[in-house]
Amino acid sequence: MKKNVLGKFSSFFALLSEGSIAVAFGLLAPVLIGAVGISMDVSQAYLVRQRLHGALDASVLAAAASNTDEEGIENRVIEFLESNYPPDKIGNLDFDNVSVEVTDSEVTVTAVALFPTTFTRIFGVTSISVSSSTTVAREIRGLEVVLVLDNTGSLGSTNMAAVKTAAQNFVDILFDRVEEADDVRIGIVPYAASVRVGRYGLGQFPDGSSGYGTPFVTLPSGVSYTTSHSGSGWYGCVVDHKETDYNDAATHVANTRGQLWTTSGTGLCTGASNCRGHGWRPDSTTNDPYPDDTADDYPGPWDIYVSGRVISSGQECDDYSGYSNSRCSSCTGSGGDCNKTYCYCWRSQPNESCPYANILPLSSDQAALTSTINSMTYHGNTYSNIGMAWGMRVLSPDEPFIEGSEWDDEEWNKAIVLMTDGEMYPSSIYSSYWSSSRSTTVNNVTEMNERLLEVCDWLKDDPRNVIIYTITFDHTTSDITEDTKEIYRQCATDSDHYFDAPSQAELITTFEQISGALANLHLKQ
Repeated sequence: MKKNVLGKFSSFFALLSEGSIAVAFGLLAPVLIGAVGISMDVSQAYLVRQRLHGALDASVLAAAASNTDEEGIENRVIEFLESNYPPDKIGNLDFDNVSVEVTDSEVTVTAVALFPTTFTRIFGVTSISVSSSTTVAREIRGLEVVLVLDNTGSLGSTNMAAVKTAAQNFVDILFDRVEEADDVRIGIVPYAASVRVGRYGLGQFPDGSSGYGTPFVTLPSGVSYTTSHSGSGWYGCVVDHKETDYNDAATHVANTRGQLWTTSGTGLCTGASNCRGHGWRPDSTTNDPYPDDTADDYPGPWDIYVSGRVISSGQECDDYSGYSNSRCSSCTGSGGDCNKTYCYCWRSQPNESCPYANILPLSSDQAALTSTINSMTYHGNTYSNIGMAWGMRVLSPDEPFIEGSEWDDEEWNKAIVLMTDGEMYPSSIYSSYWSSSRSTTVNNVTEMNERLLEVCDWLKDDPRNVIIYTITFDHTTSDITEDTKEIYRQCATDSDHYFDAPSQAELITTFEQISGALANLHLKQ
């Protein structure tokens, strides 16, 4: 009897235990399933955050590298986020709550994505908010910039002083913002009717020591380099030539100071058939070096600049104002007539309209930059297109200059700042386009403006992607027409990179603004 009672109790407790487990499981099942579901939703939310953070990184780097002001950076961030975080991917980006903060040293972007849940909906949680933030330090890194500066006579002393101050402040700001001076390379191209390449053209350094690079200027026999602007030697300015017309076998006609050339074995320039050795024909009025006056890959040679004019047999140098038969290549005939088919007359100031300041190739030497700026003097006519062409050559990785990084080098960014104080003003005598009466096709404002824009467009195109700032220093408030301002606006990267400075103070401020923008352009994460 006792055994049966115990057996019945054992069966009862066994049934009771099985029922309790079933009840407990029934009670806990939603919790267990919910926990698993929540963990899956949380895992998906973590993936959304990773994707959001990656999109933010890419967006802020790209935006800050291509814009300089807060509004531009913010617009670019949104544009890149829309591209890198399309709505068909998991997680919905809340574009209304993207925060962009820009300071002098950092760019911070914060964004929120809403992830629609799957399992936790049964608990009333329909979405999970995921946020991410990215901060990028902004500092100078890998900048090559060339200042192409008007040094023409229309500036006068006080305006020239303002240009010097503006350029010096530009240099100082950049070097003040960089930890390593080698991270910034600045070139300077002072221009008038030509540019002064100086001893660099002879393969020498400014002090006359050899070893700079390949010589790219043809210095005729009997002519030596001079450091005096008023001297009779070659001061360092050059004349552009067309490579396809340049005959390496041609020789300079005696006493013409390299301005007439011949392919004749007798050394005489007697006509069209043998007076075209270096690209310029004295029998023509339409000489033109295009397209080489707009090209970055023309390594030379260039011929020397000697201000003067070509005359024909029977003419006299002193028939023209400012000339003398004593400064003629071969005016020894009756009455001082030219006794050759063509003669060359040079002015008493053969370096007229040649800038006083020498080109300085890309350099991290702040003292050398200051010295070049201090040497600038107002003088000569305005050929902005020639200045810009040589700015391009200084920035280029190709010869004649040798300091520039490759156009598509990701370690370096490139920029040019072009400043003018007025309309282009062709010389009636001589320029980088040789004797003005022999180059009428190109020696006019319309053609020069077109060539300026051609250089600008080429620099802005991929893979060069050069940032171009242009400044019209309209110090008389009437010297630069609206049409001319539009030319420089078109030359710039965009209208935001064009500045009109109607006063000395505004010119200085503009250079400081551009320098600060360039300093803030380059990022390092």
